[in-house]
Amino acid sequence: MYKVFIDANIIFEHALMRANYQETISVFKLAEDGKIECFCSSATFYTLSYVLRKQHTDKQVRLILRQYLSFISVLPSDETKLFSGLASSFKDLEDAFQYYTALGKTDYFLTFNKKDFAPYSLAQLDVYTPKEFLMLI
Repeated sequence: MYKVFIDANIIFEHALMRANYQETISVFKLAEDGKIECFCSSATFYTLSYVLRKQHTDKQVRLILRQYLSFISVLPSDETKLFSGLASSFKDLEDAFQYYTALGKTDYFLTFNKKDFAPYSLAQLDVYTPKEFLMLI
């Protein structure tokens, strides 16, 4: 079974029904059906809860987060991963922290800002958009 790290921007696109919403549906359906394992960092949920509470009640936010947690597992981000991100040449530290959280734990990294990960996906962790990943599998 494929182990897939879901970048924060993918969950945000889905939760906020943004422009790329449709691309996220098929990936999440595969996870809900048990055909792939999805992972993200706990930081994704911290940020998502903050953003969602601007549009939803506390009760609704908790329900939305529980729904995601029903098919997305959370990977820990320890000091080693944070220091690796800080020592990397990533321009965006949040991207670095996400990437190093996924590295060694997942087979694929899905994101909508693939260009920011291009220099890092050569031999360590393959980076795809949801659409590319769906065509791959």
